[in-house]
Parts: sequence; structure tokens; C-alpha cells
Amino acid sequence: MPREAPSCLLWPSLEAFSSPLSGFAGVAERQYLNGILGESVTFQLKSNLPFVSVSWIKIVDHNFYKPENISVVTSGEPCSLLVPLPALQDRVKVSEDCRGLQLSPLKQDDRGYYMAEIVLSDEEMVYESFELQVSSKYPSHGSKLLLWLICGCGLVVM
Repeated sequence: MPREAPSCLLWPSLEAFSSPLSGFAGVAERQYLNGILGESVTFQLKSNLPFVSVSWIKIVDHNFYKPENISVVTSGEPCSLLVPLPALQDRVKVSEDCRGLQLSPLKQDDRGYYMAEIVLSDEEMVYESFELQVSSKYPSHGSKLLLWLICGCGLVVM
């Protein structure tokens, strides 16, 4: 019978090795998003607290924590959107309520870790993290996805 490790050991969780955002204090549980190449995905804030601004950041190289600022949204009627990277100017939109950031059309390079750095009205900072996976509309030949259909004439594997 294998022995379990004592729960009192202070080892970092496996999450710390798989996510570049796990070291930030105040980072909410990561949201997982699945997108399809050429379509759009919306990063939606869970926080309903009033905020001054939201900086949307992509972690380009999670081994060395290289942040890339995608956009800055400033709260207001209407909210303002600043997109510093020319390559994203036409690909990023903000929702009317300023709490959602849409990215389209999706490219394979868009997959990865993202973070929303939220500056609240009282100047406190809150963080929300996201992980985006991007896949093709149609599985490739190497895909492990099998479609099993059961019909009146037997079992068909496609």
C-alpha cells in the first residue's frame, strides 16, 4: 500500500508549475476558454466591483513571465479602449459594459495565458486569469477524436 505524503509539507502545488499567474496575490481562479480558429472568443470579468480601468495582458513566455499589454479599458459612458499593438488594433473589441474583451479572428498564436489587471475605484488591484485554447473547426487526421455512431446496422467508427 503506497504511503501518502504528509499534508504539512510546504511544497508548491503543481499549478505553480503550469501557470505563470499562480504567484500573484489576489488572482481569482483561472477561467478556461476554448476558441475555434477564425472565430471569436470573449474574456469576461467575473468581478462586478466598480473599476477605473482594466489592463488586459497576455503572458507571451510563461517560463520567464513576459507580459504583453493587449489593451487598456477605461470605465465610462462609453468606455474607452486603447490597443497599443498595431497587429491587434482591428482584432480587439470591448463590450458595452466594459467587462468583456473580444478577440477575433482567432489565430493559433492567441492560445495561452491571459490576465486582467483591474484597478478598482478605491485604487485596490484585483486580478483575473484566463487560459485560452484554440483549435481547428475540423479535427486533423492525427486527432484522437473518434466519433462513434450506433445505428440499426451495427457500430460504425468514423
